[in-house]
Amino acid sequence: MATQDREEARVGLTAKDLQELKAREFEQAIMDYRNQRWDSYQDWKTRVEALDAILRGEYITRYADETSTQDYPFVQNTAQVAMLDMAKLASESPPAVRAEPLTDSDDAARAARVREVICDTHWFHSKGEVLTPYWIMDMAGAGGAFAVVIPGDQYPHIVRVDPRHAYPDVQNGILQDLLILTRMHVRQAQRLYPDLGAPRAPYDSDEVEIIDYYSRDEVVRGVASLRLPGGVRPDTAEAVDLVLDHRGPMHLVVDGYNVGLALAAGEAAEVRARLAPVLGRIRTIARPPRSVTVVYDSSREGSRIKGVAGVAVRFAPPGTTADDVIVGLASVPGTVVISNDREVRERAERAGALALWAEALVAWARRRR
Repeated sequence: MATQDREEARVGLTAKDLQELKAREFEQAIMDYRNQRWDSYQDWKTRVEALDAILRGEYITRYADETSTQDYPFVQNTAQVAMLDMAKLASESPPAVRAEPLTDSDDAARAARVREVICDTHWFHSKGEVLTPYWIMDMAGAGGAFAVVIPGDQYPHIVRVDPRHAYPDVQNGILQDLLILTRMHVRQAQRLYPDLGAPRAPYDSDEVEIIDYYSRDEVVRGVASLRLPGGVRPDTAEAVDLVLDHRGPMHLVVDGYNVGLALAAGEAAEVRARLAPVLGRIRTIARPPRSVTVVYDSSREGSRIKGVAGVAVRFAPPGTTADDVIVGLASVPGTVVISNDREVRERAERAGALALWAEALVAWARRRR
């Protein structure tokens, strides 16, 4: 979370925003809201990612020996063609605004006509005809299309929101509010949103998450990042404590066998059994509760293995490694990766995650005995 004091985590808001929202403790509320909304929409986002793979023409073939190949065959992509056809048809029919008069009087009819002209003007200056094909493809591919209106010098601008970044709250078919989570480099955030107080980035690859919350009554923007304060090493129990105390978004991803063997040597089943209660303890102690995922290399018995409550257990699919799965998860904003594998940590950091050593979790677990 961006903050002037690196020892503290807080949503970076303008001074005016902080003054208005301080009485409601909005900072913690919006982050809790963000975490809850993010968790509840992961199934939908997974389906959108699967559709993206289909549109890119990726086809995975799995074999009896558990190996797999990924191909890009030169065939007509019917899913993509269908979405493009729908977008083209929609573009051929320009939308029309119909404003109903509030009463039967002539003045009410003229006022309704003025509202129609205003809407048409805003649509024209926002280049709505360009946005329409994208919204149609969003509806067909993701099941939802979103837009926000921002102030302009002369006219307000209608801006499309990528459904991959949108987390709406819909009740009875009516949009109640919209949470937008956008990830970008720190330097870009500092340039675009100087008032948010994004942390200084020692590396160009450092990223933050921009949080935009839209409701009927208010619009709030914040910036969230997850990093260790100066002087705290990533191989200490203190680093784990700081992660668990962090008030912003956080998802813990553990390199299963790698970290488990750091706890104590043993067979695969023994390593998993020894690591499970440690991760369960993290779920119990962390406030707010953390999302925890432990990743193991592929196993034939993987489908029969169950973790402790609140801890997701994932096995690498045939043909891939746990390292690849971990790095894929590291691209999710607010992710902390724990591994003793230097390459995994470096790849996770390049993907935007905070990386801790296995020794940090081992020291934390032994201190908690």
